[in-house]
Amino acid sequence: MPRIVFAPRLPKARNEVLMEMKPAGFDVVVTDPTGPEFNAACKEAEYFMGFARNPLGPDFYANAKSMKLVQLISAGYNTLDLEAAKKAKVPISNNGGANSGGGAEDGVMLILASLNKQA
Repeated sequence: MPRIVFAPRLPKARNEVLMEMKPAGFDVVVTDPTGPEFNAACKEAEYFMGFARNPLGPDFYANAKSMKLVQLISAGYNTLDLEAAKKAKVPISNNGGANSGGGAEDGVMLILASLNKQA
């Protein structure tokens, strides 16, 4: 059964949504990326999903020999060791643009609030 490691742990309600949305036939392991259980969970995992807070360097890829994809749920990937991923032939995919709608809405609201305050 293919395994997805998801880190970090999120609030219980979000984890429940994650489990409802997981593909049929997949095992999802939710773990803390800084704890010892992270390496154990990744050892047999094909997919990692999470934030780029953990550098995911050479040791990660040496441990996670079955890894096929690192999918970030954030836009930035500057904290990841791209050279280690390249050597391991594991693509990294980020979630760029995911916040663009909310950012644009916030910008418009700030403009409106400023105009309202001036009136």
